[in-house]
Amino acid sequence: MRGTATMVLRGNAVSEVTEQVTKSGRKVVKFRLATNDSWWDRERSAYVEAAPNYLWVVCWTEALGDNVLRSVSKGQPLVITGRLRISEYEVEGQTRLSVEVTADSIGHDLSRGTAVFTRVRRVTPVEADFAAAELGELGAGEVVAAAVVEAGAEAEAGVEIAVEVGVEASEVVDLSTGEIRSRAA
Repeated sequence: MRGTATMVLRGNAVSEVTEQVTKSGRKVVKFRLATNDSWWDRERSAYVEAAPNYLWVVCWTEALGDNVLRSVSKGQPLVITGRLRISEYEVEGQTRLSVEVTADSIGHDLSRGTAVFTRVRRVTPVEADFAAAELGELGAGEVVAAAVVEAGAEAEAGVEIAVEVGVEASEVVDLSTGEIRSRAA
């Protein structure tokens, strides 16, 4: 985006993470972040802290929002990369500013603690159909059975899934594109 200020912020989550749905049905996840600066004052032989800045962190992408909901809690130290947005609004005749960052990535600040990373595997449309078939939510003639092709690196990475459709055909589908790679009668 042209003219967009990208920044990296370090701070603490000062509110719980919330999920909202816009009028158009789009999910947005947000929370408040406090940032402040401190420095060593030689004359006082002590750290001096600046007043904190508070801003909203907004997650518009579904994957980031879902992960933030599962991973971030009030009080945790975070590092955030995102785009700055400052907007004005009026309350009872007074103009106020709202400062927010549209997050591109969020992580825990490992200079202040430890974390355990868990990779999230996104479900593809083919896998969703299979799960629905397993739960009996699809009609006859739709997806009947599916199995991950060959255990190992490909299967672990979610590269392919074999799907048996009806009784007549078996298909191998590329999970990243949804493209049918082969058919066997």
